[in-house]
Amino acid sequence: MTSSKLVQIYLGAMLAALVAAALYAYLMIDRREESLESFSRYNVAYSASQAVIEFQRLQMALLAFAQSRSSADLGEVKLRYEILYNRAGILSKATSAGSRRRYRRK
Repeated sequence: MTSSKLVQIYLGAMLAALVAAALYAYLMIDRREESLESFSRYNVAYSASQAVIEFQRLQMALLAFAQSRSSADLGEVKLRYEILYNRAGILSKATSAGSRRRYRRK
């Protein structure tokens, strides 16, 4: 065999190895993404339950403020509103990300 033929065989083997490595990496990334996706669904459920709790806390703070009209109760209302607003943003991002993942899978 000539040296150019050996180089062609060597390059062909290297190309096959690189293709196999790329395929393996793709499969590992896909598997990891699926496991993270199942975990993210849990996070959405947790965030939703926390949003309900924060809504109830905001209601209690509003009732306390309506009864006393103190600045301390107003501060509590503002805090609970900001927390609930943040939770709503988290839920919005999580559900839109979930929609994008479902659309991409189809």
